[in-house]
Order: sequence, then structure tokens, then C-alpha cells
Amino acid sequence: MLRRLVVVPLLLAVAGPAAAFDLTGSWTGTCKCKFFDAGVKSKVDREGTVAITQVGNALGFDSAIGSQHLYSGIANFGTEKPDKGELSVRHCRDHVDTTPFDALGRFSVKTKTGKVKATITGITIVANDDVGAPSHGTCKWKLTRTATTDPGVPAGCGIPSRRAVKTDVAYLTRAETRRLHDELVAYRLAKYRYAASSTSSATHLGFIIDDVPQSPAVAASGDRVDLYAYTSMAVAALQTQAREIAQLQRAVAKLNLRHATQRRAR
Repeated sequence: MLRRLVVVPLLLAVAGPAAAFDLTGSWTGTCKCKFFDAGVKSKVDREGTVAITQVGNALGFDSAIGSQHLYSGIANFGTEKPDKGELSVRHCRDHVDTTPFDALGRFSVKTKTGKVKATITGITIVANDDVGAPSHGTCKWKLTRTATTDPGVPAGCGIPSRRAVKTDVAYLTRAETRRLHDELVAYRLAKYRYAASSTSSATHLGFIIDDVPQSPAVAASGDRVDLYAYTSMAVAALQTQAREIAQLQRAVAKLNLRHATQRRAR
């Protein structure tokens, strides 16, 4: 039985040295892996894209190489050349719709201040603690940045929720809350298993993104559930139903009062 990989939490920081590297943007590249799956060795070479958002030392690393996976990262700037340095990442194992594996990575970073072009190279070590199909492996990454537009990837497997880190805050009206309620209750829930051989054979419960591609609960990539938005939709539905229940309770109380008044008048 493969023991679950122990992941030490990575501390988030929001400040860095002047002219330090910023990896925010869109990246393309390769991920070449060697696996030992349930006693069988294999090699897998993949190509694809990665989206990164960096704020100070903290960053979110959303990989679409092979399949969609979210990582949390910490930038480590060079003392003499802060536009170069290293990057560590950990897989957001508990993020919705991810496969059950743990991974830690260490990368070298090369950038030039004010330039789009930058490179990331390094490795991740992967461990899958599924006792039915234990596996582990090592993956070599090579990425090149193609654009610096911020893709809005959450850092730390999520982002702080305080007002100070948000802009354009607009509270929902009751009509908007009602629309979210109506949309959510129309979702068709399904049981499913992931098709990829490297994923767990466990049965999952949820909705299928293809059924509701325009839903607020679907992340901007179109391939991942936005768990925070999904939960907020559920809160909107509860709020709507709570108001309706309260209205019904008041109506029933008025009817009871009227009935009691009529009985006393007889």
C-alpha cells in the first residue's frame, strides 16, 4: 500500500523584491512523465497550456497539459537577479473535479523584466494513494510564456475572500437571487466515474459541465467547476426558499388569527 504523500503547507506572501519576476500569463509547453502504475512502468509525453496568476510570492498554476489540474505555488526570487529564481508548487488535491493524487514540484524560472518571453523548467513528483491502483512518478516540465494577460487563477488553492482584495462589489438583487435559484434547481445531477485509466474508479456525484456550459458554477476555462460559485448558487437558492417559507408562515399566521377572531365573534 502506497502511503499518502505528506504535503507541507506553503506559506503565502504578498510582497517581493523590486523588479522580481512575475509569471502571470499564458504558457505552452510539455510535461514528460515516467510512471510506476500498479507495478507496471510507463512513459507519457504530453503537450498543452498552463495559466498562471502571480501576486507577490503567491501564485495559482492551472495546467491543461494532459488533463486539467490546479496547483498552488510559491515564487522564490534570486537575491542578485530577482528576475530569475525558483518556483515550488503543490497539487490542489481537494479541488473539485481533480483526480486523487498528490504532487510537489520544483522549477527554475528565467524572465526578463518587461518582456513577455520567460521559461519555466523543472520536475514534479507524483503519488497516487488509491490502494486499488497505487502509482507514483516523476514528470519533467518545460514551459514558455506566450502572453502576459492575467487569467485570474486562484492562489493557495483558493483566494482570500475579504473586501480588500475585491473590486466592483455588487450585491445581488432578489430577482438575481431568484434566477440563480431557478437555474440551480434545474440542474440534472449524475453519478459518474472518470474515464482516464490513471484516475480512481470511485463513483462521483455532481453535475455535468456540458449540460450547463454557461452556468456561473463553471470556471472560465470551461473545463472545471468553480466550487465557490457553485456553493454561492446553493446559498442563493436557500435564501430564496427561506424568504418564501417566511412569507407562507406569515400568511398562515394571518389566517389563523382571522379564524380565531371569527370564532370569538360567534
